[in-house]
Amino acid sequence: MKSPGEWWRAVKRQRSNLVLVVAGCVLVLLSPVWRFAVAPALKVEPTDLEQILYYDGSLTDYVNPPGRPVLGTEPSVTPLRIDRTILSKPLLSTSGVSIVEVETLLVAPGQELSDVVHTYALDRQTGEMVRSPKADRTRTGYYIVFPFDSPRSEVPFWNELTGKTHPAEFEKEDVVDGLPVHVYSFAFGNQPTLEAPAGFPASMDGAGLKDVLSMPDLSVSDTEAVALSYTASSAAELKVEPRMGIIVETRGEESVSLSARDPGGRLIVTRLLHKLEFKQNKVSVKAAVQFAREEVSKLNLQFVYLPLGLLVLGLGVLVVGLFAGVHLVNGVRPEN
Repeated sequence: MKSPGEWWRAVKRQRSNLVLVVAGCVLVLLSPVWRFAVAPALKVEPTDLEQILYYDGSLTDYVNPPGRPVLGTEPSVTPLRIDRTILSKPLLSTSGVSIVEVETLLVAPGQELSDVVHTYALDRQTGEMVRSPKADRTRTGYYIVFPFDSPRSEVPFWNELTGKTHPAEFEKEDVVDGLPVHVYSFAFGNQPTLEAPAGFPASMDGAGLKDVLSMPDLSVSDTEAVALSYTASSAAELKVEPRMGIIVETRGEESVSLSARDPGGRLIVTRLLHKLEFKQNKVSVKAAVQFAREEVSKLNLQFVYLPLGLLVLGLGVLVVGLFAGVHLVNGVRPEN
């Protein structure tokens, strides 16, 4: 070959080589297009999410609601299991919003304590909760998942007791069962609850309050109307796979307290009603880690392996088109 120009003319005269050269160039150009345009568009919250998470815990009751046996001065401690089922609703979801149903079941030995179902709407591009008529409540912030590429800073994390977000603060990096995670701490104290705890009223008379709290010496008359308000406190640690924002391990506690005021607004008493402590069990953590690994593998396929495969394949096809069977005889490519 005397010059690149002669070589290229020889390639063009052989149609099969020219086709391979064009195809190789297209594949090479498609690699960055896939990496920077197609892959980000495919990085969305799924609509086929199905997880069951299990927690071990205990419920400590300090005060029972009216109509139930009075506890007196000794709290009642009940060991329990928490089953949390997270299930996508693909028929309700759209290209922009993922609808997810979460059922939380509290089971004590020999009895079911509560079964609560909520429906959430998530922005599929960010994982953030959004307003939707298909959700059972308007929510903000994050709850089912953390943001993609979870930041080393605070994340607004939703709480069902208070009906608003509270900051989950980034603490450190860690590893869970071989999976790199971000560790966040989440805590707040004495925040008004969105609703009264089950079985507790918004008000009662002085006699009823004394009876429920087992405090006969309260400075309120038996017939006086007493207004009740409720506050919640919570503290938790969450471990999050940062690239996909998947929560793989959670442990923490939450409590609810009662405050009573007379008609003049004077605080009569504040009492802790109950405290729930919980910790995701080891089997459930392993399952969540495996799920996170699978989601990260899908991400790597779109952002790494497919673009790299297109680049390698394109270069290979280009080389074949440029060199396979292309040679000169006395400076001229023989015709087929």
